[in-house]
Amino acid sequence: MEEFSIGQQFVVDRLTASTEGLVRAVAHLRQAATGKAADEDIEVIVRRLADAETILAAMNGSAQGDHTAPRPDAEHRQSLRHDLMNALGAIDNYAELIADHDATLSEPANAVRTATHDVVQAVRETGANAPK
Repeated sequence: MEEFSIGQQFVVDRLTASTEGLVRAVAHLRQAATGKAADEDIEVIVRRLADAETILAAMNGSAQGDHTAPRPDAEHRQSLRHDLMNALGAIDNYAELIADHDATLSEPANAVRTATHDVVQAVRETGANAPK
């Protein structure tokens, strides 16, 4: 079992915090879009966010932040990272479409995009500090 160094734990904590920011931004967008044409697009974002959270838990070797669980090997981590980036890319793309097509949702949709970009940056930092 690989253990986290203090630096790796900091990056995992940052990734967790940035993901929580994304969850809040998606909830705000969902609330703002109630009854609007963007409902279907927002449901895609919600599903892909759920996928991203599941993948993040697997990347951290646990379902709820138990970092004593064994971490996936390097090949599996790479596959999980690819899946996570695909989920984040879908969230960003759908949020962009919503922002472009409904001016009243532009602000919350762009907040989702900003939060998504923060998670992507945290994933990149996590990858740079992951145990080999």
